[in-house]
Amino acid sequence: MIRPNALLALACPLLAATLLTSCTKPTRIAVGATSSTQQLILAEIIAQHLEHRLGDSARIDRRIGTGDVASLHQTLLSGDVDVYAEDTGILLTQVLHETAIPEPAVALTFVRTEMKRRYMVDVLDPFGLDDRTVIVVPASFGIHSLEQAGGLPGEKNQIRWKLGSTLEFVTRDGGLKALAPYHLTIDSSSRTVKVRELFNLLQKGEANMLATQASDAHLPSPEWTVLDDPQNVFLPRQTTLLIRQEMSTKVPMLRPALAELAGKISLDTMRKLRTEVDIDEKKPADVARAFLQSAGLK
Repeated sequence: MIRPNALLALACPLLAATLLTSCTKPTRIAVGATSSTQQLILAEIIAQHLEHRLGDSARIDRRIGTGDVASLHQTLLSGDVDVYAEDTGILLTQVLHETAIPEPAVALTFVRTEMKRRYMVDVLDPFGLDDRTVIVVPASFGIHSLEQAGGLPGEKNQIRWKLGSTLEFVTRDGGLKALAPYHLTIDSSSRTVKVRELFNLLQKGEANMLATQASDAHLPSPEWTVLDDPQNVFLPRQTTLLIRQEMSTKVPMLRPALAELAGKISLDTMRKLRTEVDIDEKKPADVARAFLQSAGLK
């Protein structure tokens, strides 16, 4: 016959384990993003995917509109953000402060090694899009390459380009300075605005040339021409995911879950997603949800 005290002794460990499990708080995982359309879409894709994969074991917070590249990087280092999307070109020049590397695979390997060594941050395989900088002019100009845009040095009828761009393009390595080989005549009235305001400058005649990203939703329009870059002054920019190693260790399922997004977003796909937000005025959360369903991830 088993005494009541013995039964209690057998039951207590099981009861304690049950209570511990039920009382364990979900781990907070913060997904970061700047205020650009692409970052907002990617942040929602990441957050919703993690909510689906990790369930009640994690609470996914959105930390969006986190300033510029440098500010977002600092939030990662401080632990205020655990995961965010960025491209290898930006990581090389603006985070690691290194010279741009033209070979995508070499750039990825270097970034992966240095982010881990310097900052204890893991860099996952890219999403699948090369979001390099492109230069855009009205199609009515009949110009198709940056060499044509520059004309011949000293030519009297050179076009004075009123360039619309972001401040980041003007100040970073691989931005405005990279155009030097084409001898463009840039007018002093050129303006810097937010990404979402760029094409308004063209439409209002306040600019006749723009520097934007290859994933921009406006580019498929026949109104505009993306100029060829025969000297390849704008290098590949593979968009990938950054994760704090501390959080990867704390939540073992985090990295495998995020790895499922690798190769799932092509340049055409990102243009479509940005079109839905920038032109069709849909919410990034709704666009992300539809994408995950179509990709078989939800």
